[in-house]
Amino acid sequence: MTENTRFNTGMTASALRERDAVALRILRNELTPRQQQVLTDYYLGNQNMAELARRYGVAPSTVWRTLRRAESKFYRFLQYHAQ
Repeated sequence: MTENTRFNTGMTASALRERDAVALRILRNELTPRQQQVLTDYYLGNQNMAELARRYGVAPSTVWRTLRRAESKFYRFLQYHAQ
């Protein structure tokens, strides 16, 4: 399997790197620190909302709202930068 087809996206390795760089810039520059933390802990840290709520000392509904707002903002900026 070559690097170009590693993710079966049809994108070249260069295009994948550019997409990842844009995603990282959005994460760092457009989300609040709490949104960054919740998004990365949930998706990269494999923690569920109940675990995050206990960790942050908030209700699970607060974690859910923060995650949904972060996802919405992230995808909105990602679509804008993809054009």
